Amino acid sequence: MKSHEVLIIGGGLAGLMAAINASGSADVAVLSKVYPTRSHSGAAQGGFNAVLHQADSIEARVFDTVKGSDYLGDQDAIEVLCSDGPQMIYELEKMGALWTRAPDGAIA
Repeated sequence: MKSHEVLIIGGGLAGLMAAINASGSADVAVLSKVYPTRSHSGAAQGGFNAVLHQADSIEARVFDTVKGSDYLGDQDAIEVLCSDGPQMIYELEKMGALWTRAPDGAIA
């Protein structure tokens, strides 16, 4: 029987990022129903919550996320998510994540 210190369920972007972060200090295994490139992250039609364009703002993303949670979401956590989103998008891009592109080549 195999044994690991950390078991991550799900091979989408969140699961793989958790595995990368935990692997520096623990023996990690990722368990996924599908191959990681077929995860829900690859099919995220609604996109990711990150401000990448001047016409958008963190405040607007925070409001949309809070409203979308029927005002039940942890608003401090939502603010962190929206504030750190752009940095994470670019970090994931450097790791090889593919994003839909606008005609000018920018992440859509």
